Amino acid sequence: MWQAVRIGTFCRLRKCRPVATHIPGIYCALNIKKPMTEKLFTRVIATDSALAQLESLREKYGPVLFFQPGGPNDSSTLMCYALGEFNAGSDEVYLDNLDGMPFYVEHEKFELWKRSQLTIDVVKGTGATDSLDHGTGKHFLTRSRLLSDEENKLLE
Repeated sequence: MWQAVRIGTFCRLRKCRPVATHIPGIYCALNIKKPMTEKLFTRVIATDSALAQLESLREKYGPVLFFQPGGPNDSSTLMCYALGEFNAGSDEVYLDNLDGMPFYVEHEKFELWKRSQLTIDVVKGTGATDSLDHGTGKHFLTRSRLLSDEENKLLE
């Protein structure tokens, strides 16, 4: 079962790969029953348009990270920051990588989405003023879908 666990500078679970973007004291979503020797399931995926937007931002700003703050619904504004400009705290959960870039969610949002797969899309409009997609005429949007029984088994 996936759950949020506190970590140090690297994952303390046996045979678990460390993730370079982990910061001491934050939460990490880890599969605690199976060693992470191979990835069986991707928690965060993106549409082609979102990947194109991400590539454009990486060309301009370098490596980035995503943070999905808590909110009352799935359309809460997804934030995109230059790597190093967002300090994950004790309420942030590292969920997965999106095209090699770390993806964090607020702990409360993780509890709502722990049995979901997130799809990142791009829609017309203005992103949040602190997000790198602000001013591009498009912003990232998170959509969630409940996992099937078969997909849930991959998390056990």
